[in-house]
Amino acid sequence: MELSTRLQDVLLGTLAVVAISLTALAVWSVGSPSEAPTAGVAHALDPASSSDAAVESSAAPNAADTTGTATAADTPPTTLPAPTVGDWVSAWSTQDADLFVIGDGFSNLRSQWVHQWAGLVAAERPVQIHHWGEAADVSFNEADLISEGEGAQLTIWNASRADTTVSEAAGRTSEFLEAAGDVDAVMVSLGRESTPSGVAASLDQLVDEVGPDLPVLVVIGPPGLYGSDVADGILAWVEDHDERVSLVDLRESAPDEATAEEWAAAFQAALAGS
Repeated sequence: MELSTRLQDVLLGTLAVVAISLTALAVWSVGSPSEAPTAGVAHALDPASSSDAAVESSAAPNAADTTGTATAADTPPTTLPAPTVGDWVSAWSTQDADLFVIGDGFSNLRSQWVHQWAGLVAAERPVQIHHWGEAADVSFNEADLISEGEGAQLTIWNASRADTTVSEAAGRTSEFLEAAGDVDAVMVSLGRESTPSGVAASLDQLVDEVGPDLPVLVVIGPPGLYGSDVADGILAWVEDHDERVSLVDLRESAPDEATAEEWAAAFQAALAGS
């Protein structure tokens, strides 16, 4: 049955109103606030909460920092053992080596104790010795060959000069070392012609010229050869610098006013007992 024209118009009007209502509802739903975001999303989007978190993070202690790990400032400095006579001997006795001697009028000649001691060492290995050329006073002489044969060779550079004091020797140490070239150890045998007042400062200068890397042995000669105040001054200086140098003091083991041969033998015995 066909609907009347009036009834059709009413139905069409009703459908139009329903369509408009549904459209408005859709538009309102899109523009309305959604449900509250989760806590995590709110924290990420809220500038105030983000700033607070940064402050709290910087203020909170790091777990790794609370473990008690020592810092560099808390670490005590390394203390090296004091050098010994044995250390000094090892520096030149186990391989080809160069030994630098700085001395005075007790050790400058071939007839004196350093040359005599070289002869004792030569019984065990090849040894040659250069004495300082005191006439020209600018370089070492050609080597005196003490012994040949198998084994590691020892070359001694004997920068001993007559009438030289500890102060004079210290002032020329760098010159002597440059003339000798690379050396493995240093022996100091000084005290004749010296006064006690200048010993400590002069030995300071000498060791500074040698540098920190070379082992240094200081020898105090047999009794009766140095003034006791000079020998005591050398001993006091060594005791104050025992972290840098080692000592052989022959005043208790060598004869009074020992000959060169007796000095050399007493020194060799001291090394053997080290």
